[in-house]
Amino acid sequence: MGTHYNCNARKQFYKECFLGVVHHTDVEARKGFERYAEYMTKPDEFMRLALPGYRCMGKGQLGPLPAGHRSGRPRSVENGVSQWV
Repeated sequence: MGTHYNCNARKQFYKECFLGVVHHTDVEARKGFERYAEYMTKPDEFMRLALPGYRCMGKGQLGPLPAGHRSGRPRSVENGVSQWV
């Protein structure tokens, strides 16, 4: 047998909660999610990065997009601020 933890059952107890859908205009939820992603992918001083036969979680770097390449949903600009950071 196993155990599980359902974080959705206790949403009200989280200081920053971004469970579920994060709307692209919800700046605070996106910033919280970015902090969470940085925390989950931070380097661990005790982790070996190259173990034979194993994978490890990390944060990659993307190169620049080709000129004129616009993938994804178009975002609007309101009050001089882009809705997608």
